[in-house]
Amino acid sequence: DNALPVGTNSDVSTWNSLGHESRIIDPGKIDRNLDRPVEISMPEGVTRVAHSMIFADFAGFSKLSEAALPLFARDIFGRAGTVLDEYGDKILYRNSWGDALYAVVSTPKDAAEIVLKLQTQFAEIPDLLQECAGGNCGMRIGVHHGPIYRGHDAVMMRTTFFGTEVTRTARIEPVTPTGEVYATEAFAAILSLESDRPFGMHYVGRVQLAKNYGTLAMYKLSRRNLDL
Repeated sequence: DNALPVGTNSDVSTWNSLGHESRIIDPGKIDRNLDRPVEISMPEGVTRVAHSMIFADFAGFSKLSEAALPLFARDIFGRAGTVLDEYGDKILYRNSWGDALYAVVSTPKDAAEIVLKLQTQFAEIPDLLQECAGGNCGMRIGVHHGPIYRGHDAVMMRTTFFGTEVTRTARIEPVTPTGEVYATEAFAAILSLESDRPFGMHYVGRVQLAKNYGTLAMYKLSRRNLDL
């Protein structure tokens, strides 16, 4: 184990060993009576977990003709399914409806790999879909990491994931430029801790989410050129 000591005590010791002075500042009386969130009553079989969430949709889907829909199902969702299949049990949940894709992934690194592979797969859109959508079509992908609930879906009869952060992720992809991947600050922060850092994250500013769901600091996710 090559782990080094960390923490305040270690930092102070290092600072003093360099000949610097440490000063203790008395903060005075601190009010410990803080307003805390209401404790959540967890039903049986529901747990609180932290995972990454992917939402994607197809800009221009509403313009597709009836004849184009089977092609969409085969070439667009077919490609998405192939990518998800590559990651096996790292995909904790996957679903689709209409033109929307929703997946829950174990870690931000796996999620980043998946969304960038999806972006590559969707780089070329079949001509028929392009023609129906007027040429301005393609996948928009949003990705986020946060605390969500894991429980049983009595309708689908399977494990599902739900919560505010799931809804928040769904509000990202509608405001993502076509062909791009937008990630939240929470996702980008955790991803930046990866030692090899194979991903690029370009800050694009605070973005107003769809359906008046507030604003979030957003990053455009890409793959770094490690050969440079």
